Amino acid sequence: MQIIFVDDEKMAHVKFKNYAKKAGIYEQVVFFNDSGEALDYVKEHSVDVAIFDIEMPEMNGIELGRKCKEINQNIRIIYTTAYGEYALDAFGVDASGYLVKPYGYEGLMKELDKAMRIQNVRENSVYIQTMPRFEVFVDGTPLKFSRQKVKELLAVMVDRQGTTLTTGYGIAALWEDRPEDEKTKSLFRVTVKRLYDFLEEKGIRYILQEDPALRAVDVSSFACDYYELMAGAPERIEKYDGYYMEEYAWAEDTNVSIQNYIDAVTDW
Repeated sequence: MQIIFVDDEKMAHVKFKNYAKKAGIYEQVVFFNDSGEALDYVKEHSVDVAIFDIEMPEMNGIELGRKCKEINQNIRIIYTTAYGEYALDAFGVDASGYLVKPYGYEGLMKELDKAMRIQNVRENSVYIQTMPRFEVFVDGTPLKFSRQKVKELLAVMVDRQGTTLTTGYGIAALWEDRPEDEKTKSLFRVTVKRLYDFLEEKGIRYILQEDPALRAVDVSSFACDYYELMAGAPERIEKYDGYYMEEYAWAEDTNVSIQNYIDAVTDW
């Protein structure tokens, strides 16, 4: 989590630094006395949470917040001020939180926790269907894969729920009749690259972990019926009809686990 703190008062910095050290987030915070310098930082860095004082010279916190939102729509802004009448103006720029000075440690932690629970807005939202068959939807439209092994590789990674896919496991799933020799390993590496390139082209590369060496999905970046079912969503459990990625033989083990899970929760 990357945080910036902007306030022109020295004591405000001292107080926040103490709170940040207590919370164990001090190393994640960059401090600014000047709004302009903070804005320049946001232009060059990915910032998750910004904590702005409203009353500042030259560029006040509300104006700074509006400009930061233009640069990064996902930045979460928490305003601090001694003047409660600014509250409506603060929320007019889509603030995630508001603290009236002098605020306490618990109040700050509550606002930070709330800010980090707000999901990012993405241009291309992804929904992955696994029951009865595997399909990927981008903004409600099915994604067309030109290579079936690329699609199956993504299905394997979704099935593993964010854990790293080893070369051996990937080969066994995609080419169960082929030996795990150098030729097949090379084919696997090519397929992995094709998947990453394909998702990059479609604007949804973000559904995979940033490090390609991990060969894993980022489970927090998309919605998936399988994940929802295993989290206990009643509507998913009710709609399950005994089929999970039915086109892939390797998915049967997971299907058995789903059935066992449903038996357990429904019996209870």
